[in-house]
Amino acid sequence: METPPNKAVKTFGWIVAIGFVCGTLFKFQGYPGGNILVLIGGFAFTVFYLPLWYTSQRKITKNKWLVTWQFLTLILTALTHTFKTLHLPGAGLLYMVFFIYVFVVVIPVAFFQLQKTGISSLSGFNTVIVLMIMACLIFSSIGLANNRGNRIASEFFKNISQVHGACRTLPT
Repeated sequence: METPPNKAVKTFGWIVAIGFVCGTLFKFQGYPGGNILVLIGGFAFTVFYLPLWYTSQRKITKNKWLVTWQFLTLILTALTHTFKTLHLPGAGLLYMVFFIYVFVVVIPVAFFQLQKTGISSLSGFNTVIVLMIMACLIFSSIGLANNRGNRIASEFFKNISQVHGACRTLPT
């Protein structure tokens, strides 16, 4: 039987999530304070909220390995998001590990769990939505990286052709 989480843990989780999301939006828009909000939100989420959530879930859940797996997945997700948003060293490697982990482990295990338990509950439906959002985020970031790479390459070749044209006009 699952009981709702402690009210303090739930409130703290909402505060941290709002700070994390606002920091990300501020960072993307270039507003001041975005970096510090993402850093504090990511730190508070991984160091304070997740351990509180983990201990409360371990007490009430029969399936301990599933809670531990969710805990480690959430830590990896928060760290990857924080590193990529703040452009910290190692963010690319961490993102590739996260990308492979999501497609090789998270999505198959989650669909196996859904198939085993059925999608009749609201939490099963929420799991499907979260999996779809994770997949969309990964595919959109791949598309954005590909688009940016194409723009960089086209600008590079345009600059080369301009330099080559300028060199032709120089007197010899």
